[in-house]
Amino acid sequence: MLRTLFTVSAFSLALTWTVAADAGVIINATRIIYNENSGEAITQLRNQGTSPVLIQSWIDNGDVKSKPDTVKVPFTLTPPVARIDPGKGQALRIARTGGGLPSNRESLFWLNVLEIPPKASQKIAAGDNLMQFSFRTRIKLFYRPDNLPMTPAQAYEKLDLSLRKGVAGYEIVAKNPSPYYLTFRQIEIRSAKGAPVLGDLGKTQERMVAPFGELVMKIQGMKSAPSAGLKAFYSLIDDFGGDNKNERTLAGSGKS
Repeated sequence: MLRTLFTVSAFSLALTWTVAADAGVIINATRIIYNENSGEAITQLRNQGTSPVLIQSWIDNGDVKSKPDTVKVPFTLTPPVARIDPGKGQALRIARTGGGLPSNRESLFWLNVLEIPPKASQKIAAGDNLMQFSFRTRIKLFYRPDNLPMTPAQAYEKLDLSLRKGVAGYEIVAKNPSPYYLTFRQIEIRSAKGAPVLGDLGKTQERMVAPFGELVMKIQGMKSAPSAGLKAFYSLIDDFGGDNKNERTLAGSGKS
């Protein structure tokens, strides 16, 4: 889940600043799976703050800079704009409206929820400087066709991992022969006996492998030549945002 400051508005009315930057609306999932045979996908929003908020929601196809009035995706989302009072919720309904999506693999889109706080009229009237932030939350939306030849659990087992030496150090090459997107939460490289940790992914690089695709991930902290039988201890994020934990002996370990 990505949550960012999307817009900033400032009211310069006095010498003292008050900052309002608490995001109150949460989404009840970290990802959405749209199964073709379901006809629609529904996700819930809830305002955990103390003030009513206005939310604007839209779907994009991967462009983080896309705007609700220009993006083109084969889905409709209702309601696109809604007010949510404190302690209340709002359901978002997603329905497919267009074609052209592959039938042999998942397709990836993103749900955006922009939270716009109300103006703090009392503070403005009192002469306070006020800076308010609008928060955008962005989560993955996977469109999953019917009749894929395996389950997600089987896809986890088919993932292939190998170790190689790259220009800037050692790398994990993840090959995904399945029709599903596979996303790593973490990977740790350990000796054949299971310890100690010799390297990991760090925090900033891409961790999702596309269907029938390949992803190269740099291993942080591994400086010496690997010994034979190194193991990768890793977790993949499942449909519910939980962890599917695995371990795998790395092909290529034992080579300098």
